[in-house]
Amino acid sequence: MKTSRYLSLLFAVVIALGVNAQRLPFNGNFPDYTYRESKEKLMSQINACMNARKAPTKVLPIGPNLVDSRQWWTDGLFNFETEYNDEYNSINPSRGNFLNETDFQHFDFISGMLVKKGKVSVEDDPQARVNVEQIGGLVMLVERDKQNKPVRAFYQLPSDGQRNEDWVFFINYMFMGHYTTPDNLDVVFGPWMPCYSCHEYNVDPGIFGFNYDFDSRILHIIYGNSRVSHGDPSKFSKERMPGEGGAGAIMGPMQWDIIPTVSGLDVTIVHDEPFVDHFPRIGKEGDKVSLTHVESPFEGIPGRWAVASVIPLTHSLLQMFSLEELKLMRGEIFARYGDTFKDPATQRHFDAQPWYHRKGGRITVTAVERFNYDLITNVMATKPQ
Repeated sequence: MKTSRYLSLLFAVVIALGVNAQRLPFNGNFPDYTYRESKEKLMSQINACMNARKAPTKVLPIGPNLVDSRQWWTDGLFNFETEYNDEYNSINPSRGNFLNETDFQHFDFISGMLVKKGKVSVEDDPQARVNVEQIGGLVMLVERDKQNKPVRAFYQLPSDGQRNEDWVFFINYMFMGHYTTPDNLDVVFGPWMPCYSCHEYNVDPGIFGFNYDFDSRILHIIYGNSRVSHGDPSKFSKERMPGEGGAGAIMGPMQWDIIPTVSGLDVTIVHDEPFVDHFPRIGKEGDKVSLTHVESPFEGIPGRWAVASVIPLTHSLLQMFSLEELKLMRGEIFARYGDTFKDPATQRHFDAQPWYHRKGGRITVTAVERFNYDLITNVMATKPQ
């Protein structure tokens, strides 16, 4: 399968670049295009989401989007292919980008999806229904409960060669933005984003390889593709310099372990290639740094989790956050409109935000915001109290 070849290629590249055996295998894709093209593509995607975020939700025909041809989907962490079984009128998930059988079980419910008269039902859950929907301009496979609330959601991926590249963008959306270190160093978590309140750098960090641990809530990421070595190659050991060293040699990627927090990101620097021109160099290997969120790339939408007002999210992306973070992420959706909160701690939190202004009155949210509010509520119900 193509995806397996992509993974094999990824692992081969990681090994070739000198990532040692103690580092984890990664999902994701190494972009092979230039910085300028990368940035323009991402900005185009952000603008498209911004322009479509107020559009109403549309339920799309099942046929061309799920039954008539094979389609690729992602929950933001894993991707998989669906194909229709004519004999049993069922939807089968083909092996996608999974690292082991446990990961594959994440999509078991898809094996129970049956098709009858153009509608999809879930074999073991008669109360559930499955739609292909267009939400905020994105095509999604959505499972809803009997109250019509979203339970699971998957993004449709392009069927062309851009599939693996676009897949990684969704997890980037959850963290991209401008941050600062305790020493007031500006950090732009990208990929390829302009540095908001400081000058624009040639390169900036962004996820293009990752492995997520649900138990520890640690997102292990590779970032920083195609950094270029500097200085006189004779001064460095070739064994320590992937690509055999030399000025202009492509260097190994950097690796961070990150955990999202209410105020930003907690970062552990697992690997930071010392012979590479890149930004930010916020510490050395083994250092732990807390990044404070300053602003998102979604212009005019304030808050730590502005993304929840821009694109529909998925159950898996939301599982990365703690119960407290989810509560505030959900509250932010209404706080942006000046709504007030019955919970004193939540109200105090938003009163402390410089962008928050109480307005009162009736609040009307967009279809994307209502979808995310309901999905966050569902995910919160699965979290330990």
